[in-house]
Amino acid sequence: MLRVGTMAELFGAAETLALTREQVGDRLAILTNGGAAGVLATDALMAAGGHLATLSNETVSALDRMLPASWSRGNPVDILGDASGRRYADALAVLIGDRELDAILVLNCPTGLAEPDEAARAVIGALKAAEPTALRGRNVITAWLGEASARPARQLFVDARIATYESPDSAVSAFMNRVRHHDNQQLLMETPSVRTEAFEADSASARRVIAAAIAAGKSWLDQKEIGVVFTAYGLRLVPSYLAADPSGAATIAASVGFPVALKICCPDITRKSDVGAVALNLDQADRVRQEAIRMLERVRSARPEARPDGFLIQPMVLRPGAVELRAGLVEDPVFGPLVAFGQGGASVEIHHDSSLELPPLNSLLARRLMARTRVSRLLRGYRGGQTANIESVVELLIPRPARRRSPGDP
Repeated sequence: MLRVGTMAELFGAAETLALTREQVGDRLAILTNGGAAGVLATDALMAAGGHLATLSNETVSALDRMLPASWSRGNPVDILGDASGRRYADALAVLIGDRELDAILVLNCPTGLAEPDEAARAVIGALKAAEPTALRGRNVITAWLGEASARPARQLFVDARIATYESPDSAVSAFMNRVRHHDNQQLLMETPSVRTEAFEADSASARRVIAAAIAAGKSWLDQKEIGVVFTAYGLRLVPSYLAADPSGAATIAASVGFPVALKICCPDITRKSDVGAVALNLDQADRVRQEAIRMLERVRSARPEARPDGFLIQPMVLRPGAVELRAGLVEDPVFGPLVAFGQGGASVEIHHDSSLELPPLNSLLARRLMARTRVSRLLRGYRGGQTANIESVVELLIPRPARRRSPGDP
């Protein structure tokens, strides 16, 4: 239902689920008699990934007719420090009538101009007076700030079975618990889409390559072996060509077409960029040959024990504005295989931008896996950037139906 991090969150989440309704959306309105409390609640909402609702023009006009001229005229709805119970009730009734709001957080700050008990009774009365269907799929939660002065008001809410909290941030956490609870229930109910583009997996070829690598004492597959495994499961790779020496690399590059990427082949080096064993965007045969010579020198200097056995030439894939991603499987000692997703590239260890999920994934789980990373903002077109083909990434992360070869197949 919900994942929490502390014992306090555990009891808070249980209280929230017991005293609130099933909530469909995530647009929160904040009603407060203190501007600072409203700002604190907004900050907590933004930090938690929530959404501050936009008040409709009709709602703003209705509030204009009943509130002092200096009210905030937006969300949070600041009804000022001298707000009486009547002002609370009237403003809350208007917000309840706005169907674009999924939940309302009512805050009260202690002042010398109004009684917190009176405001609490007014809020309770407004909720009782609302139409039975007005809050279907929506919630009203409260947070009365203060200690001794707020205790009687909180007890009124408890007696009325209205969720109440001691601070704006704890109330926002309760709201987000409802949002996440709804999302989790949707996950449980989702039926995976049917994928008809079944492919023929050649698992036997992949197993042979991996078994041979293990028998040879390898910890990593070389480029040729990787190509066999990926091809066995219908995954495309950039074409790769092997050359024995710098001159052969230049000749192959000329036949492939420029620009090309040049990498050293060496079973002892898994992170080629760390030792200068990768060169990109080479646009002439002579540059390929010279770079290959320098690459050998760099490798011999950085890793004297390494045993280079040639070069790998690949055509450059030039996609301006593209985002490098990383996807794969990792083995956890407790949970077993996990699907990993995050930002890729040479600086992946610096970004530490990755997320994990238990397989198998469906489309919704795959999207949530992606949404937990910072790079997902780039994929959605951050600051005017081009929106990525997110559906193709989802397709990569979820399983495809495979027709396995039977022993009698050719």
